[in-house]
Amino acid sequence: MPETLPACLIAMQSNTLVYNDVDVEAFQREVRQQVSQILDAIRDERFENAGIAYQQFIDQYDACFETPSVDVLGEVKRRGIDLYAVLEHQGTRLTAEMCVGGSHDRASERSFNAVTEAHINLLFYMLTLNLAIHNKIDNVQKQLRTKLGFLEERLRTLLNEYIYANQLGRIVLDGLHASETLYGWILLEKNDLDAARLIYKNDLKLNNEMKFAELHAEVMSIYQKRYTSETPEDLRNRAFSRCGLSEDRAQFAFKLCYYLHQTGSISMS
Repeated sequence: MPETLPACLIAMQSNTLVYNDVDVEAFQREVRQQVSQILDAIRDERFENAGIAYQQFIDQYDACFETPSVDVLGEVKRRGIDLYAVLEHQGTRLTAEMCVGGSHDRASERSFNAVTEAHINLLFYMLTLNLAIHNKIDNVQKQLRTKLGFLEERLRTLLNEYIYANQLGRIVLDGLHASETLYGWILLEKNDLDAARLIYKNDLKLNNEMKFAELHAEVMSIYQKRYTSETPEDLRNRAFSRCGLSEDRAQFAFKLCYYLHQTGSISMS
């Protein structure tokens, strides 16, 4: 019975509920602290009252555990399902806005981050509601698993763009040297092995095709093509030309990896 409580890695330790090494109560406290930041980023009319719906859900969730009953918990879960549809719509819109080569700005990024964080928080709350109501993390139709999969796929697709797309947002892998990707920027410009490994860990396709040592060697191989008059800086600039690589692009890719780590904490075996 893979969906029953013991197999879900739920444990009571010193009266603390733990799921996949996540302290649920600490997580919920952190969510409440984030609420004002999320609301501030998604308060205008473009978001169709998504912030208000999110605030109401958090408040109703907290209230329902004061005097819990199956009916009350079920009503909050239904509100969560409605909120999911709102956040999925806004998340899809903002993902398109954040594509490489798009017309996004800092405000777009803040809104994307806020909606994504609200989305992840909601999925975790829905998981705990399922446990409280059904003693299972998901229903027979695997609705929560499916919703989590949609979010992860959207994040991974956007991350793939930030790794491989040129400044126009196009991905042309034929003949694309590793130094011309985000790996090139991180390793050649920043000389940051740990950051490159973080991106590589979340680049599932490349994981299956190439070891990190091979990737590193390909990036560094540009220094072997040096002509007499070329400096290392010349070689780096040539590799980065027309690629649209930047520190902002790298930082947003790291943020996507962070969100994928969070969704991984919710993942259901």
